[in-house]
Amino acid sequence: MPAELIISDLSIPVGHELIVDRFSARVPGGAFAALLGPNGAGKTTLLGGLSGYLPIAAGEVTLNGTLLATLTPRQRARQVALVPQVSRQDLPLTVREAVALARYPHMRANFSPAGIINGTVAAALESLGLSELAERRVGSLSGGELRRMLLAQGLVQETPLLLLDEPTAFLDPPARRMIMDEMRRVARERELTVLAALHDIDLAREFADYILLIKDGRLLAGGEPAAILTPDNLAGLYGCDPRWLGEIEVKQ
Repeated sequence: MPAELIISDLSIPVGHELIVDRFSARVPGGAFAALLGPNGAGKTTLLGGLSGYLPIAAGEVTLNGTLLATLTPRQRARQVALVPQVSRQDLPLTVREAVALARYPHMRANFSPAGIINGTVAAALESLGLSELAERRVGSLSGGELRRMLLAQGLVQETPLLLLDEPTAFLDPPARRMIMDEMRRVARERELTVLAALHDIDLAREFADYILLIKDGRLLAGGEPAAILTPDNLAGLYGCDPRWLGEIEVKQ
């Protein structure tokens, strides 16, 4: 059964500043959800708190009825995968080895990357067009190639909840659509729940079946794209004149 995500009054500080402030939302199980908001709205911080990477000050997160705060880090890593916006590129690993490392939460003691290069890793590399780059060093990758490698890591972690922080960053327009189409396809085939932080409204409209709008660390609106991606909502979200969103209004 796809896992429903419920976020209740979540507050997440970064340093002495509260970036996410009493954020509450629900993402239906199996939804491919887009998280939209202006720069500094709290998108990356929210994903960090949901994954356990950032500590939360208040509130709770449940996934399919399980309170994530009650899980050990390893147990949580079997439930939630976070694909970050950026990552180190100086790892002395090949692409295949780096992707295989994401299987760690499922491994027992004496973990060895060489022992888990299996069909799961190969399938992720193939689906994201990385097979020919499998033996390349991570440090030699371009920004777009590194982005696809990070997505492959998220897939092989095989969690019911997949968090994507700007999955189309550093990619040209055709590659952005390919990545979004692949992520949606995999989510539906595996019955994953996906929450992707995006800046591209058109991509969110085309590929997401659920939308969350975040502003100043709080939920502005949530629901199906047709109901949420309105000129008035988006003008309020980005603090701009509705006339700047005339193209979006035409698409309604």
